[in-house]
Amino acid sequence: MIQEYAGIALESLDDEIVGLDEQERLINDLVAEFISSEKGQCCILEGKPGCGRQSLLDKILKAYDIELRIINVGQLAVDGSIQETLAKEEDGGSWKKTTRLPWLIFLSVTPQDFLEHMEKCGSSRMPRIRIVFENDFDFEEYRQAFKSLMAPRETEAASSPEYQEFLESLRPEKWLRSLHETYDLCVLKQVVAIILQRIVDCEPEDFCKEEVESAIRDAVEFASPDYEPKLKLLEDLSLRQQCVFLCAHRLLRNRPAESATTVAQITYRYIFLEYKKLVNTFYRALAVSSDSWIFREIDHLVEIGLLRADRFSNVTNMSFRKVNLGVDPLRIEKFAQTLKLPTAIADFFTSTRT
Repeated sequence: MIQEYAGIALESLDDEIVGLDEQERLINDLVAEFISSEKGQCCILEGKPGCGRQSLLDKILKAYDIELRIINVGQLAVDGSIQETLAKEEDGGSWKKTTRLPWLIFLSVTPQDFLEHMEKCGSSRMPRIRIVFENDFDFEEYRQAFKSLMAPRETEAASSPEYQEFLESLRPEKWLRSLHETYDLCVLKQVVAIILQRIVDCEPEDFCKEEVESAIRDAVEFASPDYEPKLKLLEDLSLRQQCVFLCAHRLLRNRPAESATTVAQITYRYIFLEYKKLVNTFYRALAVSSDSWIFREIDHLVEIGLLRADRFSNVTNMSFRKVNLGVDPLRIEKFAQTLKLPTAIADFFTSTRT
């Protein structure tokens, strides 16, 4: 039954948002008021990246069956005609008709720096409504968040005494503290997803407490800032292999995942094109005669665990095979600085940071 409850929790995990009850209430009230009054409104959602703004907004608007249109705030800040452009997109070019309709706008921003820029560049007053997302949770709140993610509210997992007893037996206070000191709830959610997936994938006859403890160690080690055994393999790779891996990292680290329980992926072809850009612009000594050379290097990186193949895709054309990172992208960037790369190659990866 434990594995069944873990499966239920995993299925519901994407919609489970913890620690943001007050922010959820405020946004929900604002959306409800907009629907009932049809009065346009603008609200600032302020917080650091990964604080849960978009996930919460997606959840609320989904409940109201409202589609969320995402606009780059940088474009909004520098392009005074963006509203007119969007209106023409939505209404087939009829600008005047669209401006008479009410808009509900959420500006998702980081603290202060964007606000100061908007106050200088904006042509109208800043929104008076501001909802702040803070990542400052004490350890007890963090521990409760772990339990809520492992057993999402309003699921059978949350109401099962057997499953709750199982969660207590994990003694999360022993290993959660290091995560709490380093990472926010967004990373905690990813750790929980790894643990639940391992529990679900375990063969029933092999399921035991030791297997769960192993899953927890793997998940926590993946998130731990001082865990880098796989990255040590980079030191023994050829310069070409190192560059292929760093090209994959450069493409993947800022690529959004489809949901909180999945990871960003990239095709072999995109990695080859990034490698080709490096060679043609900075270091022609690494040029290859065809993409198959790079595809073989990617296969090797998958074999040693630095990259992970998408096990759900079944494509015969190597160009369309997908991979994701087997190591935390932030630690890759830190470790890459210790590699003895030629100056030209180091300049490439420095100059192309986004």
